[in-house]
Amino acid sequence: MKLDALRVLIVEDEGIVEMMMEEMVRHLGCQVVASSRTLDRGIAFAESEQVDFALLDYDLGDGTDALPIAEALAERDIPFVFVTAHPSAELRQAFPEVPILVKPLQLAQLERVMPLRRTVH
Repeated sequence: MKLDALRVLIVEDEGIVEMMMEEMVRHLGCQVVASSRTLDRGIAFAESEQVDFALLDYDLGDGTDALPIAEALAERDIPFVFVTAHPSAELRQAFPEVPILVKPLQLAQLERVMPLRRTVH
């Protein structure tokens, strides 16, 4: 049995926030396998990449939200959390069991919701 780095997908439309999230994920000993700033690429990654966990910015800034990405991840049983500056009732109703982290994201928030390691046989 061996421990491998958790493979993480990040979807965040703001470049500086995306870089900060990537740094936090790496600080926790995890690997960023894909990062997207758009809905279409986020869906493509959610449907095809080998991902163990995802961080999804809810509002993707161009009138779209991350709900279709969340649905693609849920279909594959990949755990995820939402990251947003403005939690909405719509978001809470769409995925009531999914944690919502409020921006500005802090490392301690991420540590509480993110599995840090996975076991491989």
